[in-house]
Amino acid sequence: MDGKRLYFSSDIEGGFGGKDIYYSEITNGVCGPLINLGKEINSASNEFFPFISPSGKLYFSSDKIGGYGGLDIYSSVFFDNKWSIPELLDSAINSAFDDFSIVWHKNGTEAYFSSNRNGTDDVFKITIDYPEFTNCEELKEEQFCYEFYEEATVNVDSVEMIYEWDFGDGTKDNSLGTYHCYSKIGTYHVQLSILDKIIGEKYKEIASLDLEIKEVFQPSVSAPDSLVVGEEFTLNVKQGKWKNYVIENFYIDYNDSTITKNNGLSHRYALAGNKELRILITGRDAITNEIKMNCFNKTITVKDK
Repeated sequence: MDGKRLYFSSDIEGGFGGKDIYYSEITNGVCGPLINLGKEINSASNEFFPFISPSGKLYFSSDKIGGYGGLDIYSSVFFDNKWSIPELLDSAINSAFDDFSIVWHKNGTEAYFSSNRNGTDDVFKITIDYPEFTNCEELKEEQFCYEFYEEATVNVDSVEMIYEWDFGDGTKDNSLGTYHCYSKIGTYHVQLSILDKIIGEKYKEIASLDLEIKEVFQPSVSAPDSLVVGEEFTLNVKQGKWKNYVIENFYIDYNDSTITKNNGLSHRYALAGNKELRILITGRDAITNEIKMNCFNKTITVKDK
C-alpha cells in the first residue's frame, strides 16, 4: 500500500507446503528478510497472487480443499499479531475453475480478476452497482439519561440548607452534580433549588430548564463506538421507528473501500482511524407504496491494539 512492503508467493524451502505467501520489508530500496505469513494463510496446498486492498485487507488465491474448485480467492485481515481465518469469496467471483489475481479499486465498487472458467485465462471485471450515498444525516438515539450540574453555585454553609434537584418526573436528588434517567418521552421542568431542611421549604431557586425528550423517527442501526484493528463487529439494522415505511434494502459503506448490501453485517477494519460509516436504507410506504431512501452516518473509532 505504501511501497514499504512486498508480498509475493514462493516455493522456497521452509514453508508449509506447495507455494506459500511471504512478505519483505523494503528499506531504502532494499528488500529485507523473507517473512512467511504463517499457518493462518498458508496451507499444505498452494497459495498465490497476494494483493493488499486500499482498506489493508489481504486477498489471495489457494487450491486448498474447501473451495469451489481449482484456485479460489480468499480474504483476511491482520489482527492481534496474526492473520484472521481466511474467508472464501462467494460464487459471484469464485467458480469451479481457477480464479485468481483479484485487484480492488479504491472506490470499493470495482474489481478485476483472472479466471479460466471459459477455457482460457481471461480478465473479468466486477462492478457493484450501489445507489449514491448523499445527504447523509447523523444517526440519533432516544436519549433518556442526562448529567445535571450547575456552575454558578451558591455557598451552602449551613447544615440546615441543602441543594435539591427536582427532575420534573416525581424524583429528586440532593447532590449538586448528579445523573438521572427518565423512563419515557416527554417534556420535563427541571429545577435546582436550595432547600431549608428545618421547615422543608424552598429557600431559593438557582436554575431551571425545560427538558424535552423526543422520539427519534429513524431506522434502528446499532454498531460499536470504538474497537481495535482486526476486531470483528456486527452491524444490526432494524425497522425502529421509521414511521409507515418497511425496510427493503440497506447498503453499508464502511469507509475503507468496502461496500456491502444487506448481508454484509460483519466486518473487520485492517487500519486504524476514525471511520465514518454510511448506511443507505431504502423502504416503501405500506399505504402509498412510495419509495423512501435515507442515508445515515455512524462514526467508529478504530484503534491500534
